[in-house]
Amino acid sequence: MNLGILSLRPTIGDQRTLIIACQECNLEQQGTDDVFFYTTLGNMLHRHDFLQQDIIRHHIEDNGCTQIVVCGHLHCGILDHILRDTTSRSVLTALQFNLIKPGENQKFVQPGVREQILVELNIIQQCNLLMDYHFIRERVAIGNLRIIGVLFTPDDEVIELCRNGFSYNNLISLN
Repeated sequence: MNLGILSLRPTIGDQRTLIIACQECNLEQQGTDDVFFYTTLGNMLHRHDFLQQDIIRHHIEDNGCTQIVVCGHLHCGILDHILRDTTSRSVLTALQFNLIKPGENQKFVQPGVREQILVELNIIQQCNLLMDYHFIRERVAIGNLRIIGVLFTPDDEVIELCRNGFSYNNLISLN
């Protein structure tokens, strides 16, 4: 999936921004002196990865980033792999923690909607994880940093899902 940074311009404005995205996104990085990129598989962060925390801290403290945008997208190969993983400790189990009785509800949710629900949950959870880091939480509390979660749709639309730990309407896909 190739996404242009121009589609994110309305969200990021003219602020120095760290974009955390899935490696599959292939965000075009032309003309982006004020935008920095960090890509991971499925845009998933790891709570106890101190190297990852140092990279994020470097972008905030040394590069002067005043916002972090976590980007997710539909039709993700990594998510497809997660959906096929049936082990009890799979990432899917962690993503579904917000769904009530996920085994029963799954049969009533169309596969495309289910995929969007899981992608949205992942984006929200990654933003919440960032808010757990003290060096981020402190800056958000005094207004020096914003955390934004967005979803890229197949129509190249950017939907903002959450900001600074607050989710909009729980899940956009269910509205």
